[in-house]
Amino acid sequence: MTNQQEAPAPDGTARLCLSLTAEGLTAYGNRAALTSLRDQLTWMIASDPAEHFECHVLMTLETDASRFDGATSNVWTLVSEDLAGKVIIPSEEHPGFELTLMHAEEADLDKLASYRPSGIKP
Repeated sequence: MTNQQEAPAPDGTARLCLSLTAEGLTAYGNRAALTSLRDQLTWMIASDPAEHFECHVLMTLETDASRFDGATSNVWTLVSEDLAGKVIIPSEEHPGFELTLMHAEEADLDKLASYRPSGIKP
């Protein structure tokens, strides 16, 4: 089963902050952001996992005004002080770390599961 439809366009009023701490990643979003992510996931679920479709959350939700016209970004990242210098901090050259969601095949998940004993992905 291949998903013949294009990925849904996000709502231009979406606002999302990804906040990373040593304890985890939290996505803070308004209704438009969460609805847009739901629509992206629904589209991915309908796809063949062999396609490995991805949703790059920040890229997907960023408005054209932010991306091309210098408007204040509607999506952004924050990191806790203890992670500063260990992950990419947002700058004019780089948007910071990204949250990517992927529809994966069972074999992909099995390979990732093989790293459970160490808890580290090579």
